[in-house]
Amino acid sequence: MNQNSPLVTLGMPIYNGALWLNQAIKTLVAQDYPNTQILLIDDCSSDDSWNICQEYSKEHANITIERNNKNIGAIANFKKVLSKAEGKYFVWCSQDDYWEKDFTSLLVPRLEGDSDSVIAMGRTVIHSDDKQPYEVTILPKSNSNFNSYFSQAFWLMYPFYKKQFIKNNLFLHGLINTQILKDANDSFPGDMLVDRHFLIQLALSGKFLFVDQILYHRRVHKDNSRRVHDLISKNQSHWYYPLKGVFQMIYSVFYLKTIPKYKKLYIIPLSAVCIYVWLISSFKITLERLLPKKVYGCLKNFNNKYFG
Repeated sequence: MNQNSPLVTLGMPIYNGALWLNQAIKTLVAQDYPNTQILLIDDCSSDDSWNICQEYSKEHANITIERNNKNIGAIANFKKVLSKAEGKYFVWCSQDDYWEKDFTSLLVPRLEGDSDSVIAMGRTVIHSDDKQPYEVTILPKSNSNFNSYFSQAFWLMYPFYKKQFIKNNLFLHGLINTQILKDANDSFPGDMLVDRHFLIQLALSGKFLFVDQILYHRRVHKDNSRRVHDLISKNQSHWYYPLKGVFQMIYSVFYLKTIPKYKKLYIIPLSAVCIYVWLISSFKITLERLLPKKVYGCLKNFNNKYFG
């Protein structure tokens, strides 16, 4: 352990993740950064997840494991992992994903070199059940950082650039300033239902930095039955959950002390954009049927001109 390098907490909430858990933990252990705390908290898994955690903890002194007395759900378990993080920086590690060995060692210097920064992230490859691995776009313009706090927040609310979908919500899985992340979590009312609404706080608190190298591999699955009864799934089944998320976002931005007062006002146009996107994406067919043809045509042209 190198005490001259800031401690990084690699925190992983776990629930029935035995299928890919070995690979996930193995790539965390293999990080070439010299000062990491690996924190694994199992949420009463019914598969072999807890046994896997125990085996790794016996072999590696920097691994801390814990098993909840009862199942508390994905959101609560994430919050628990974050609350126990001791590092200056934090990575929210998903049990199905894996990381290049220099993920941490390349991102830490970026944050250390810019006192205004809050998150650093690298290029990301998606591994799905039915497709070949493919790289996703996490920035509106390839291989460049955001121009301003407002722009990085805007692209979270309107994640489309030249008809390409921007997966900038994946910054939530980058290297994050732990204290700012904890403050954002404390200021956010209720449970996070939409990651982009939560990330707005961080986007207005500091810079999102980018490293032009593949560092992160994320798995996506068609079968999400592991969490079908979880609070996230239940809340997202309601049609109004995006609106609820907007109110959570507005409240958290005004409450979070790390956001300067003048930047808090950005939430007004950002909320309008968020609601606009929700209406267009959710009620496109309905709007086309209900609105006069000319009105809908103007709305469509406006969308293509300014947001397309």
